Amino acid sequence: MVSTGQKEGISVVRLAPNSPLSQYIKMGDVVTKVNGHSIRNPDDLTRIIMFSDSKVVFEIESNDKSRKLITI
Repeated sequence: MVSTGQKEGISVVRLAPNSPLSQYIKMGDVVTKVNGHSIRNPDDLTRIIMFSDSKVVFEIESNDKSRKLITI
């Protein structure tokens, strides 16, 4: 994933093989929030996930501008 210059969030450019997210997130989607925290760069994403005590909730904006919540 890399940060975007246009929107808040980070754009999905690839997912790890067999990632539990691969069935929900597609290339070009933008991760805008994780556990309610805004994501500005990949370090934000990593930090929030690492310090999560339980489930992680991703807010995603798809290419068609729709939004979805994904809980892992």
